[in-house]
Amino acid sequence: MLYKKKNYFSVFFIFLSMLMIISCDDLSESLTSGLSDVFDNSQGVSDDLVQVPTGAYTITYYFNNGTGTSVDSQVKKNQKSSLSVPDESAAPVGKKFAGWVTDMISPTAIYLVGKEYDLSLYAKQENADEWKVKLYAYWINKDDYLVVYHANGAMSGKLPVIQIKSKGKELTIADSQLAKEGQLFYAWNTKKTGDGITYDARYRYKKQQSLVLYAKWILPREKPIRDMVITPTGIPAPADRRWISPKGFDYIVVTNENELEMIKNSNSQKYILWNDIVLTNDNFTPLSDIQHPFKGVLEGNGKSIIGLKIIQENSNSVGLFGVLSQSSIVQNLILDSPIVKGGSFVGGLVGKVIGKGAMNIEIVYVGIHNAKITTTSSDGVVGSLVGMGSMGIISSYAQAEVTASGMNAIAGGLVGKLEQNGKIYRSYATGTVEAINGIAGGLTGMARANSNIVNSYATASVRAAKYAGGAIGFADNQIQNIYATGHVSLTDTSGAVGGLVGNSDSGFVIIIVDNALCYFDADSSAQNRGVGKGSGNDRVLAYRKKDLIGMHKFPNWDFMRIWQWKGNSRWPILKWQSAAP
Repeated sequence: MLYKKKNYFSVFFIFLSMLMIISCDDLSESLTSGLSDVFDNSQGVSDDLVQVPTGAYTITYYFNNGTGTSVDSQVKKNQKSSLSVPDESAAPVGKKFAGWVTDMISPTAIYLVGKEYDLSLYAKQENADEWKVKLYAYWINKDDYLVVYHANGAMSGKLPVIQIKSKGKELTIADSQLAKEGQLFYAWNTKKTGDGITYDARYRYKKQQSLVLYAKWILPREKPIRDMVITPTGIPAPADRRWISPKGFDYIVVTNENELEMIKNSNSQKYILWNDIVLTNDNFTPLSDIQHPFKGVLEGNGKSIIGLKIIQENSNSVGLFGVLSQSSIVQNLILDSPIVKGGSFVGGLVGKVIGKGAMNIEIVYVGIHNAKITTTSSDGVVGSLVGMGSMGIISSYAQAEVTASGMNAIAGGLVGKLEQNGKIYRSYATGTVEAINGIAGGLTGMARANSNIVNSYATASVRAAKYAGGAIGFADNQIQNIYATGHVSLTDTSGAVGGLVGNSDSGFVIIIVDNALCYFDADSSAQNRGVGKGSGNDRVLAYRKKDLIGMHKFPNWDFMRIWQWKGNSRWPILKWQSAAP
């Protein structure tokens, strides 16, 4: 018997790399061409060993309440085999044969008759010399259609199960729970190359035909500004407040304060700002809360919401949105001069994010300008952009005064507390961050295990009692290519302070790729250590004014796509920025 070693990559054991998914019922050549191998399930999560047959294995057919004449076949290892056809004249009443599946409970792949597959990786050992692959007939109603999903290179997560589209009824396109290293899930697409028809998760599919959908992956730096230039200045808003973008997104148009407040009445729609909105309410009510979290899309369209003011010191989950939940997206938006004060979980954009993490909840190209964000709770969590949560923050920034006074409070320049699986990419924070009795960091006060901060920086001044860090107060996460230049200080000398990280836990990892380190400004921070307490200090480099700052001082940072120099700045800024903050 041959043992094949699995690669260490993901928390989930999943077979995804080359899933062949197919539709049925008058399949066109475009849907079936090129489908050959099944997926390679040797890609796993540990150093366990996967057993595969060294010789032949048997394909055994089960007709699943139907009858047929398919004969078991012997197949040699790594040999592709055509699949037999059941006797459809003996199909269950009212049913038609769609294909073969290996899992009748939650099938994610379906195999067509007439196509060739290597099914050896499905083989299970029945006894010392016998290996068997079990295939089950998949019957559907004669008027039904299939929607099937292709992981398209994903390496972890869960592939949606096959969906059955009944005639005359809507079908909700599945959410993605997939992940691919170094890339983000964008949407589902009818072509593997991503240039077909795009379907967002939770889109209501109405067509009477089967559908094959491939996960569309994009690099974080390539995150599209969806429909950023779709509403040229001077075009009147549609009278019915409904607008279909060139990409097919169906939006509800928002033009004023009253229409903005109406979002709370329907929290799973797609909304688009048609123009800047100046708020006049002296105590604005958040657009969502924990009982009714926002699950839709707010497309800012490059516009601003000006003068947000929320004073709710006895409330939790306070911000423009109190709570964001699964599959929500906020993008291309500026919050200008927001003043937000609340209890626990306070942010300019959102107080709390709940859900399954950065694969599903995104904040993209959002700016917080001239903000004052405060928590008054003894254990409050506050950030200029987000109070607490697991989400993807991409190409966003904040210029704010962030304040927490509670004994166990946490404050961050972008996010108060970055939860597990959360991500911050190509973003920055400036201003001041204070938790005079608690924990504070220039980007985030606390970063939990399995969260990531990559290609980001902070210039905010930071002051805290327990842990104070130029970028992170307390770190139990992974970071890569980040720096901090703000002044960092303690209000209690028994605390831990560092130019980049105040205190690190056992899960803290500084990822070094091609000797690309992380940095802090030893002069402006007034600190000599990058990590005040804990591990990682040897991977953080201190720069001083006497040091010549230049591209050669940041070896192997990506100055072609992510970073740039502007003027006489001693530190690089991000490519999407027009000037240093």
